Amino acid sequence: IVTDVEEFDVDGIHILMRQAVTVPVVSAILFVRGGGSLSPPGEPITTENTAMAIAAASGSQRTSKAYFRSKMVRMGTGIGGGATNDYSLLSMSCTRENFDTSWAYFTDVATRPAFDTKEFVNYQQAQLIGLNSVSSSPDAFSIHEADSIYFAGHPYGRVPTAEDVSR
Repeated sequence: IVTDVEEFDVDGIHILMRQAVTVPVVSAILFVRGGGSLSPPGEPITTENTAMAIAAASGSQRTSKAYFRSKMVRMGTGIGGGATNDYSLLSMSCTRENFDTSWAYFTDVATRPAFDTKEFVNYQQAQLIGLNSVSSSPDAFSIHEADSIYFAGHPYGRVPTAEDVSR
């Protein structure tokens, strides 16, 4: 049982916090209910994953992408985004000494995301390449087939397609 977890709300967002005094790294994850399994039938299941990944790579409406990326590299901060079947997420990791500045960028990306067109095109192309390469990787192909059989008829059984990514 973990006993050193603090719980509190910030502007209606429920926060769980656990401090590790021996590790000089801070990690934060913003979970958003949703995910691919909740996409309506006929709608792409890749929408949330795409939105979170592009937002994390593009900076914010108040900071140019070039400056944002330069600042992240200089501070050793990583901000990423994605989605699973049940939720979407934005994540951040940084050194403790850069937490305040990193947190400001992280919350800015979460609340004022910029969706850079070039990032969208690059992400879309990478996803299409990944989808086309599933059959050439025995591990990826076997996982894909097993999930297709196990989750047949269940929302988790929906898998991304090239059509989803293109839309």
